[in-house]
Amino acid sequence: MQRFGQFRSLLPLVAAALLVVPAALALPGTGQHRFWDAAGGMGGIVTVSSTYLERTEGGLVDQFMDVNLILMPADNAFRILINDHEIGRIMTGPGGGGTLLMRRMDVQPGPDGRPPDPKRIDTNDILRVISVDMSLGIDISAPYRPR
Repeated sequence: MQRFGQFRSLLPLVAAALLVVPAALALPGTGQHRFWDAAGGMGGIVTVSSTYLERTEGGLVDQFMDVNLILMPADNAFRILINDHEIGRIMTGPGGGGTLLMRRMDVQPGPDGRPPDPKRIDTNDILRVISVDMSLGIDISAPYRPR
């Protein structure tokens, strides 16, 4: 039990790393960058995190998004939804983790300088993770917030 207590104290640090590291890796270039983050969990433990990044360069927009699962039931499938529209699925590994990475490059921006709706994340859009096996009862939602 002592070991779990030590591990649990590291969870906020792990969650923060999952929010920052994938987006930081996607930053080559010198254009304007805009970030939105979402994080949610069960029982006070962050188990779902996501970062969405728009990078404007040369008049076009590149979009990057990652969704990370940690400490979820191992070897299970999870539906990933944005505003109740499924964008993909993650199959967790033996350790209960998994990642969905998405990228769109050279998108023509709309009048507001951002990718056209609905192909972008906005403040208060909802990330939702639902277990495919309904007997697990996992349904986690988290709003995206600008960084």
